This record gives sequence, C-alpha cells and structure tokens, in this order.
Amino acid sequence: MDKDEKEFIEHLFRQYKPALQRFVLSIIHDESAAEDIIQISFIEVIKHVELLIKLPCHKTRSYLVSIVKSRALNYLAKKKPTEDIEEHLFNLTSDYPDDNTEERVIRIMQYAECHKILQEVNERYRVVLQLKYLAAMTDKEISEVVGLSESSVRKYVQRAIKEFRELAGERREFFERS
Repeated sequence: MDKDEKEFIEHLFRQYKPALQRFVLSIIHDESAAEDIIQISFIEVIKHVELLIKLPCHKTRSYLVSIVKSRALNYLAKKKPTEDIEEHLFNLTSDYPDDNTEERVIRIMQYAECHKILQEVNERYRVVLQLKYLAAMTDKEISEVVGLSESSVRKYVQRAIKEFRELAGERREFFERS
C-alpha cells in the first residue's frame, strides 16, 4: 500500500467510523463487538482500496455501510439464535408496514438466508454485484472503479446472479417452506 492509499484509508476511518459504529451498535447492541466489526471491516476495505479510491463519495459510504452491515449480520448469525437475528432485521424490513407479522418474519428469514448465500458467491463477482445493487452504481461507474470493460461488468453480474441462483437452488426447500 502506498502513502496515498494509506492516507485515504485513514481519512475514511476518521470520517466514517463514528457513524458506522453507531449503525453496527444499533444492530448488535454490543460495544466491544461493534468495535471489532468496524476494525475487521476496514481490513476488508484495505484489500479493495484501489477500487474505493475511484468511487464517488456517496458510493464509498454505501459500500462501507454494506460491508459493516454484512459483518454485523454474520456476527449475529454466529452469536445469537435465529429469533434475535429476526428481531434485529425487523427494522431493516420495516419498509413494508402493511405486512402482517408472519409475512414480515418470513421476509426477514429469507433476507438472512440470501445474505448467507451472497457471502458464498465468488469474491470478484460478489464485489461487482454489491457495487451494482448495494451501491446502486451503473455498469459504466463499476467499470471505472474495478478496471473492467462495461461488457465484462455485465458478464460478472450475470455470473454472480447465476452462481447465487445455483447456491439458492441447493436451499430451495428453505424458500419454498417460507
């Protein structure tokens, strides 16, 4: 990592750590674990620093939030029973106020399962998929960030979706049961 990249990471850490920590804390309610999650997330950020430097500011924030949210949900999945995960994810799915409790619980369980599946997708495809759908970037923006052509970005997205569907197909009984 060169000096500019190091300064960029330090800047991101100073700028976003407080807000990211509050966000993680709102999910897991454990200050020590929240601090650990932030640190682990920034280790992940360091791995992709050359991509993040090219992102517009608002996209960088979205990317950071998606990383810490992913880590926080993984923490809950390992640490707490499913009921607690559902309780914390309830807030993430509150965009559907007309759903009854059963529908909301099903949506939460499906969201958690999709999150687990996404973590199994090949990392280079997953990064492009996250930029596309979590950071809401266009193919052109993604191509500029990751250094691929727009057609390659589209292929990566297609491959990621295909891999995701294959992994989800192995768990089809979960989605059909819900």
